[in-house]
Amino acid sequence: PPVRPTPVAQGGAAATPTYVPAPVDESAAGQLHGRLAEAAARGAVVLPTSHAPGQRIDDLSWKRAEQVAREALVETGQDDEGLVLQVLAEALAVGPLTSMVEDAANQRIFVNGAGAIFVTRNGSTQAAGGRFSSAAQTTTAALRLLAGAGATPANGAPFADAHLADGTRLHVAFASVGGPYITLDRPAAGARDLDALVGAEVLSRNMATFLRHAVEIGRAVIVSSNDLEARLELIGALLDEGAGDLRVVVVEGGGRLGGRANVATLCGGPGADNRTLVQQALKMRPDRLVVADARGPETFDAVSAMAGGVNGGIIGVDAESPEDALARMARHASLAINAAPDRIDAIVRDGADVLVQLLRYADGRSCVTQVFDVDGDLHEVFTGHGGFRSTGHVPRWFTNAQNLGHAVDPGIFR
Repeated sequence: PPVRPTPVAQGGAAATPTYVPAPVDESAAGQLHGRLAEAAARGAVVLPTSHAPGQRIDDLSWKRAEQVAREALVETGQDDEGLVLQVLAEALAVGPLTSMVEDAANQRIFVNGAGAIFVTRNGSTQAAGGRFSSAAQTTTAALRLLAGAGATPANGAPFADAHLADGTRLHVAFASVGGPYITLDRPAAGARDLDALVGAEVLSRNMATFLRHAVEIGRAVIVSSNDLEARLELIGALLDEGAGDLRVVVVEGGGRLGGRANVATLCGGPGADNRTLVQQALKMRPDRLVVADARGPETFDAVSAMAGGVNGGIIGVDAESPEDALARMARHASLAINAAPDRIDAIVRDGADVLVQLLRYADGRSCVTQVFDVDGDLHEVFTGHGGFRSTGHVPRWFTNAQNLGHAVDPGIFR
């Protein structure tokens, strides 16, 4: 049965209400919400205008709201404990999302309407079981989360997004475009570093050393993968160990690469598409530029910058093979420049130095299958097929770095 949060001493903080799904009579819920709104107008109860992860409800506010809700329930002729708890969670917090945003194991939370809430845990998406009493309460929860993040959507705006204090990216599509839909995308918790990825056999020790050298020296690294999460994990590990105290500017939609002292993350917003973000990122004078998921004309700006305007970085692309990665990048770049396909392909290849092919398999396992030197053509440096090993190819940029006195390890190619 539904469980009421455990009360604490007067003036203390009660636990955030835990939502327990129950059959909902929407008209009864609406009456309870109406009575709570009337009580708030009289000053008898205080209904919050914002909510943030970790926020608690003081016991007095809970008791006052509970009294009003129970009185209203009696008037409706209902006797539904679950309905009271549901309405209180919606009135004083963010309804069924209240406990979900507190659970760090929830990597993503999707609200596809009042009665359709899903969570992604351990890479698997499942129905969460909770629901809102109405679309209006779904919108109220979205507005409270936005306010808790310091964002106030423009009146009548169809979309809004913000970042919560814990780094979670919040996106809301309002009713004017078919919603309300809410997406909460959490930053990676406990992301693995390069040593952990080596231990998990995602890549070899020599591959990790080579890629770290590439980022340290300022090469342009393309990370091609069929899975966004695996790609972000590898990029994050490379930033942690290869970027050091360098100034890194990241263009990334989910905020998953933030939380690092030397990393500034730009995310899309009204009037700020990815191409605009890349162009503005370059004005921030980064030592390294990262475009985690290149899918449009911003690819041209990123590749061009790494060919001369900025000292290297990382570009992520969704592809299942190295050839497909370069072809997709050329197609994306063609959206920004009117040039012959072979010219665009040459621009992409000229701007790239290293290409990493990372694959996630059906069993959830990830593996770097190939690492290439991009020097006009693709030259395989490492392979992960049939066991990790070096091909013996040494990139020219690596030899040049060694001659210039960089602390690189030539033994990784043996």
